[in-house]
Amino acid sequence: MVGVKLVPSPDDSSRLVPSTPPELDGRKGIQKGIVADPPAAGGVCRTQEAHSGPGQLPLLETVAATQVLGAGWSAPAGPYLIDFCGGPGSLPNVSAQRLLAGDLIPELVTGRCVLVGTRAPAIGSGFHTPTTASRRMALLEYQGHALNTLLADRVIREPDSLTRLAIILSLLFVCASVSRRATLQLSFWLTLVVIGFHALVSATALVGFRTWLPVSENVVGLVALMVFTVRGRAIEVTASLKNLISESAGILKDKCWPVHGQDVDTTWSLVAGMIDQTLDLKRLIFLQVDPGSSRLKTILALHCSIDDMAERRRDSTRPPYKDAINAKGPIVVENFLGTPQKGERQYLIPLVFCGELLGFWAMGIDSAKLAAIPEFESLLHDYTSRMGELLHQAMDVSQSGGIDARAKLRFGAGGSSEPQSNLKSTLNLLQHRLGALDVLINSLDAGVIVFDIFGRILQINDIMLSLLKKESLVPFDMSALDVITTLSDFDLSRARKLLRRVIVESLPVSFPVKLRSSPGSRYLFHLKPLREISRKDERGRSRQGGGKEHSLRAGGHHINGNSPRNEAPTDRKALHATP
Repeated sequence: MVGVKLVPSPDDSSRLVPSTPPELDGRKGIQKGIVADPPAAGGVCRTQEAHSGPGQLPLLETVAATQVLGAGWSAPAGPYLIDFCGGPGSLPNVSAQRLLAGDLIPELVTGRCVLVGTRAPAIGSGFHTPTTASRRMALLEYQGHALNTLLADRVIREPDSLTRLAIILSLLFVCASVSRRATLQLSFWLTLVVIGFHALVSATALVGFRTWLPVSENVVGLVALMVFTVRGRAIEVTASLKNLISESAGILKDKCWPVHGQDVDTTWSLVAGMIDQTLDLKRLIFLQVDPGSSRLKTILALHCSIDDMAERRRDSTRPPYKDAINAKGPIVVENFLGTPQKGERQYLIPLVFCGELLGFWAMGIDSAKLAAIPEFESLLHDYTSRMGELLHQAMDVSQSGGIDARAKLRFGAGGSSEPQSNLKSTLNLLQHRLGALDVLINSLDAGVIVFDIFGRILQINDIMLSLLKKESLVPFDMSALDVITTLSDFDLSRARKLLRRVIVESLPVSFPVKLRSSPGSRYLFHLKPLREISRKDERGRSRQGGGKEHSLRAGGHHINGNSPRNEAPTDRKALHATP
């Protein structure tokens, strides 16, 4: 049999017909098969056609397989995947010179089909196959693998398009359903497991059943699903985090900021009045930083005129403003407010809160009055810190549109485009408030220790800590019950009864204790419930329940009498109790 190519018909150039070599023209008993380049997908040849041309003429490999396998064999209806066996060079091949020289081993070709043609392609010719790397496969070798696949009945089948689509959709549906309920880490490992399992199933189907299941499409689909899952989760987490940050920042500000600090103009006036009343200044001027630039604008002048300022540049990046920022506190300036009055000393102080420059305040004070104020610069630092905190809140509320804007911010209807910055400033504010609370508790004359409802220590002041250390006690390793039984003569039964009275009945309890470190002194120990503050609306009705205890406060103080004092009942509406 002879392989021929399809060429244009001499009668009609638009029609392709098999070509006939002149030396074979008219000879009978010679079968012809079409020789055509294999189809390529993505530059790689994996399949071969069983028929080609307008008349669906059989290819050379199909004609040879039909002659060998007999009439009962039927060729594939369409393109078929080739089993390349061992890859390039795995089929026996003999050069024409060796054949003509008579060196051909008979056993090598006995009972085999032999293809004769060009073995080595020219540079750059040939075909890329799944088994080739840098080199290409010649057409003759490609035909040999195609014929070998037909003769050995190793044609690899592919499922139809609907079946492949169903497999992909099933895998994606399973992974998507699990990923919605699983964590991102579990979703990632699930995707890898599914990809590995599918690859194993595909390999088993290929080896055992000669069926090629889609792999690359499924892998791409699963990876894309994982990417979209991660992206969707990231968007959800980001949105939830922004809402949480905005809501938390709004709630904390509402609780921590004073009501009178919610208007910028009013706040400047309040600050100026407070400073004038306490320091008795000669002159005072406030400068505010223009948002988005380093320019300064004059806000308020007290006991002087804005025109008194000798400094006209008013840029925070230039001296003396830059010098005050670098000093992080008050600096002495000369002629900043114009020619100094008799005995006047002038200061320039930056207003900074949470790393944000809000403005400056300049003041002139009589030198004699300044000398009469102890630690004057330390006092200016303290004033500046309080003023910066108050002004920051007032400016923030003003820029965000007040309480209504913060409410919209909580419900996602608008707000700051930088929630992280907003949360940072709010947390700094909360830290300031908690620091002030620690100072307040430590400034009490009585020892205080706060437990939660489970008996764990929440807070303890220095007096109580020192008192317990003198008794060789480690309070952080003790519960409320341990403290009661250790400091008093009560047994466990009576101590539990006292705790139930405080926690369940919300009643204060007082009892005397004697300390080994102070044998000549007597102390009165108080246990009081700390409860939520009830908020009243305009009609005086409670909006939230306050009857459930959240923590205990134990306090003790020294008494000089021979018997303990019974303390008056505590107001049920209060969160604190004074020992």
